[in-house]
Amino acid sequence: MICSRNRKESGFSIIFLVISITVVCLAIFAFCAGGKFLADMHAKNVVQWCRKWESAELAYYFKRDKLAGDKNGNGIIADEGNPDSPVMELIGSKVISESMKKIEEGDSTFYITIGFNTIKNRKKNVFVICPSAKCDRTLNKDEAAMMEKIDKIMDGDAIASEGNLKGAAGVTLVSEGAAVTDVREEMTSADWKGESFVGAVYYFEDSGK
Repeated sequence: MICSRNRKESGFSIIFLVISITVVCLAIFAFCAGGKFLADMHAKNVVQWCRKWESAELAYYFKRDKLAGDKNGNGIIADEGNPDSPVMELIGSKVISESMKKIEEGDSTFYITIGFNTIKNRKKNVFVICPSAKCDRTLNKDEAAMMEKIDKIMDGDAIASEGNLKGAAGVTLVSEGAAVTDVREEMTSADWKGESFVGAVYYFEDSGK
């Protein structure tokens, strides 16, 4: 009887151990899956935020027959001396709200600036997305991971040196930091995890590769 009882207790212990391990594994899986879901959601929200700014520039153009920040009306934003702030023009015209100047997603805060960059001797309009208002510090690990996901959504892949969304190694801002007049791309790094980027530059049109 004693041996039988010991066998039963051992059997119950094994079953309890298996159930416990299963529960722990499911909890870990749920935690990891939940974390990935939240990270994907945050990236999608940042993309939607960028799209709203893009729509605001389009709405401004239809309203004023020029782009916000394009003082001389040549189609290039902020390419003249002492450029106007395109961000403030868009907000002032009420095509987008003041609250959209930055977005907080997860533990990260991103700011947007608008202007132009020169690619292959051609000036092209850009948005620059940075985790600091002056684009003066490199991305941390979480911000780089977010940019990688944003790049995947926008370009279909996450190559920081190709596509319409690229890694920015440095940015020159004027007009109180609200207009871009130069972006230094890090063309040698295709990996967002390289920690050499201060943010991302998004071209309104195909930027070439």
